[in-house]
Amino acid sequence: MNEWQALFEEGLVAHWSEQKGRPERIEPYRTAIKRDPNDVRAHVVLAGAEAARSRDTKVPDSEHLYWLIEHAPEVDLGDMWHIALSDKDVKGEVVRRWGRAVERHPRDHVVLANAIKCVRGNPKAEIGFVERWVELEPTDAVLRQRLARLYRSAGDAAAAYATFERALALTHSAEDCLRVSLELAEVARDAGEYARARELAAHGLRVAQDISTAVVASCTLGKIMIDYGDANAATAQLFICAVTPPPNRLSDAAYALARALVYVGRRLEVERYYEACRGREQLPKWQRLVDALK
Repeated sequence: MNEWQALFEEGLVAHWSEQKGRPERIEPYRTAIKRDPNDVRAHVVLAGAEAARSRDTKVPDSEHLYWLIEHAPEVDLGDMWHIALSDKDVKGEVVRRWGRAVERHPRDHVVLANAIKCVRGNPKAEIGFVERWVELEPTDAVLRQRLARLYRSAGDAAAAYATFERALALTHSAEDCLRVSLELAEVARDAGEYARARELAAHGLRVAQDISTAVVASCTLGKIMIDYGDANAATAQLFICAVTPPPNRLSDAAYALARALVYVGRRLEVERYYEACRGREQLPKWQRLVDALK
């Protein structure tokens, strides 16, 4: 917790103290604001008190929060923003105010980072701010990966695919290239680029250095085989996982392929795979999937 977050938390506590008839904790900050309307520390504490009061009364109260965005956008409240932004109407206004703050500080990385933290959970706003950051750091592969994931979560498969391709070109370490390649294979599949998806997944399976990565590659390749109409090859990719150590046999990647196989009529194979791999394990989502087959 940094200094600003600690001050915001002090505001939360000060509000609750005042509610219990002890205003002496919050009053010095109100006095400080009257003495100096630009006292950033006092505004942070009072923004915390506002957030607590808004939660208690269900009435948005954001005077000091707005002041911080307008006059001190470099203040890093981290996850405290999500405490302050519990009301949807306030969130919309905050997005607009952060947009103006970024316009005033177009090359300030700290302001952009704070804006992104603040609008997390609002894909459209987050995409806009991350796009701006990518413009400032065009060779940052990690930023492009983040942007590609946002595009994918927003349902823009074509933009996600193009952005991941660029991120892959900017990625240097072999381990990171493999991880991005497998993610790109999934995105290429979303975008209908099946040949590229198959190429990436097959390459990942060939060069994987650890079992868990090989399982992800195998299961990704299996889902692509289904897209090609080859359920037999996809089933074979699932059963490759059966020879791996227990944690990988029933991994999320294997589950995703198993579900895809169920949808194309390979119910018996999926049930047989689960019974062969689970041992004494009882994994709820797998059990629900198999129970639904009976």
